[in-house]
Order: sequence, then C-alpha cells, then structure tokens
Amino acid sequence: MKNFLNKYWCNENFGICYPLLKEIDMSIPISQQKGYNNEYGRYWTKPILMINEKHYIICSQWFSGFWNKLNKWIESQNQVPFIAYIVPKSLSKKKICPCCKGTTKNEYLIVTYNNGKEDIVNHLATGRCEKCENNYISDSIYNTYTRNKNLENINVQFVPITLLKSPTQ
Repeated sequence: MKNFLNKYWCNENFGICYPLLKEIDMSIPISQQKGYNNEYGRYWTKPILMINEKHYIICSQWFSGFWNKLNKWIESQNQVPFIAYIVPKSLSKKKICPCCKGTTKNEYLIVTYNNGKEDIVNHLATGRCEKCENNYISDSIYNTYTRNKNLENINVQFVPITLLKSPTQ
C-alpha cells in the first residue's frame, strides 16, 4: 500500500509524476484536498477508494496509454461506490440541493457500462452540490440511459432521492 503513496514508485510502475493515491480526511471537503503539496489539483474527487479503513483519491495526471494499468488496479480495490441520486426533472432544473439546500452546478458524470464485450463510456449531465458534494441526475436522463441495460453492469450506483439522508440524519 505504501508504494501507491510514493511518487517515485508510481513513476517507475505507472509512468506518472505524482503518488497514485492521496489519503483524504472525510471531514474536510474533498475539493479542498485534491491538490498536490497544496498546489494545483492533481487528484480526482471521485471515485473515493476505501482501503484498510482509510479513504483515498486517485491521481488525475495520466496519459491515455496508462488507462489500462489504472483501470485494472482500481477494479482490484475495494471501491466505495459512486452514488448519484435520481431526482425529478423539475427538481434538477431548480439547481438547489435536496439534501442541504446548497447550490448545484452542472457537471458531466462519466459512466461506464459493460455490455459483455467491452466497456462503453458515456458522459451524463448531472448536478453536483458545491456544499455537501452529492450528485443528482434527473429521472428523465436516468430512464433514458438505463433503458435496456443491466444495472449491475454500470459502474455508478443510482439511488432514488427518497433514500437520501440529510446531513443531520
């Protein structure tokens, strides 16, 4: 595990100039922890990996030729599932977080679907709360995307908004 936190080992094995993983503190917004040595953002905020009861984010400084090595390694880890809450289209247009009432901003969620032969990558329009960092997808986009797909072959866990827990719960 220590190797993935060592930038020299990661450079030798993955060809990147930063540690593959960065340990994060879940009590601090992840967006404030994505920098390397308090400089520019060098880490993705999703997915969050949980390894030996600790949380990590993954280095984003990759070239396309290194993706296969990264994907195989991620799949071998105990990954905290990426969750997107399904909300009515009318609610997603309001740009207000149903959880904390913060402001949501438009983002594209990268979703991978394995059709049995290959992984197909799509970019789905979502909203992400800038305060609690929850992700929301409109029911219309969700229904269109998941039509005729086996949900077990999608790398994102879509959850009905009714199962959302507020910060006080």
